[in-house]
Amino acid sequence: QVLYNLIDNAIKFSENDSLITVEVSEKNEKVFISVKDHGIGIPRQEQTKIWERFYKSDLSRGKDKKGTGLG
Repeated sequence: QVLYNLIDNAIKFSENDSLITVEVSEKNEKVFISVKDHGIGIPRQEQTKIWERFYKSDLSRGKDKKGTGLG
């Protein structure tokens, strides 16, 4: 669900035709997944809150964008 949300948000909050990169790596028997985009971003002071259920950044509130239909 987390990966789905990261990709969905990267698509919704980036400009059309912009690059979105998904990287997967492994280190010390742990898997790391990174989603990079050129969207509006999440303010640093709000980044720890993304793990809270139903949290939305003020920057994303009021956006009339719909989901991507990935699920």
